[in-house]
Amino acid sequence: MAKARFNNAKIKGICCAVPNNPILIEEMVKPYFDENYVKKMKSIIGVKQLYYAKEGQTTSDLGYAAAEKLIADIGWEKESIDGLIFISQTPDYIMPATSCILQDRLGLPITTLTLDINLGCSAYIYGLFLASQFISAGTCKRIILVVGDTISRRVSPKDKSTVLIFGDGVSATAVEFSDENSGSSFILKTDGSGANSLIIPAGSNRYPCTDESKVEKKDDDGNIRADEHIQMDGMGIFLFALREVPVILKEVIELNEWTSEDVDKVLLHQANNFMLNHIAQKADIPLDKVPLNMDSFGNTGGATIPFLICDKLKNDVKVRKLKVIMSGFGVGLSWGAAAMELSDVFCSEILFI
Repeated sequence: MAKARFNNAKIKGICCAVPNNPILIEEMVKPYFDENYVKKMKSIIGVKQLYYAKEGQTTSDLGYAAAEKLIADIGWEKESIDGLIFISQTPDYIMPATSCILQDRLGLPITTLTLDINLGCSAYIYGLFLASQFISAGTCKRIILVVGDTISRRVSPKDKSTVLIFGDGVSATAVEFSDENSGSSFILKTDGSGANSLIIPAGSNRYPCTDESKVEKKDDDGNIRADEHIQMDGMGIFLFALREVPVILKEVIELNEWTSEDVDKVLLHQANNFMLNHIAQKADIPLDKVPLNMDSFGNTGGATIPFLICDKLKNDVKVRKLKVIMSGFGVGLSWGAAAMELSDVFCSEILFI
């Protein structure tokens, strides 16, 4: 099992950014779906509106804005930053790496380690793991972790399995060396046999974009999409999450030498409210320990956990010592969990760009 414990890496601050382009669910799908169906799905999924990137706006644009504000808010000198990790499935280019572009835009020194990683729903857990590893090994002292996507361009408005769920958003998290941190634990898992459960089939080297890849097709459930659109087996993802997430939550609590009673909050990837409520019930977690904010931002992929912290726990993580477990799970299939104490974490105001 891929697992680790760290003692010297601490989250210093978080800033999140969304496009200043909110779209009500009713308006988004009005031409395609019955009003009663939309109302029913809103109550089940929990989403009310989504934020879609504007024309020409990229993941790195949102990440740059979030990182720039975060660095200023926590008072870091840019010369003191020696790591930048960018995790997204919507980079600016196939090459070069978007982290290199962000290093230059942010004015970070050329001594900065930069790294791009292609992950979605589990991205924040993997990113914190890597940042903690680099810091604990003495490779870096201060790291900016940028996580998120502008996935809306790959969502078919005629696909009810995805259009009511996925929105755009990016987070920036500052992680630094600290002698006073109480430690953190991570467990990471992968099952590539489920790759087709959440996939964009066309657009890269395996299946380049062609005239055929742009043709819209109707599936057995009535969803209309092209091969260049995101495709999701909703039931398959639901069963995977219900099977694996309660297990990994228990494992990471034990790895961190806590009991379930020690945990103040359980921060789950905001996939949809229906799924999260079932996970909490199966894991025997009181619902008041599981904050939700699907109604505010929808599913922003790897950025949902930092959005959740900034939206629902901003004051708590600043003035209290909050014992939390986090779990991200989905596309890959890839999932992970972390246990840590959040204290004196500065959450910037969420940006609308």
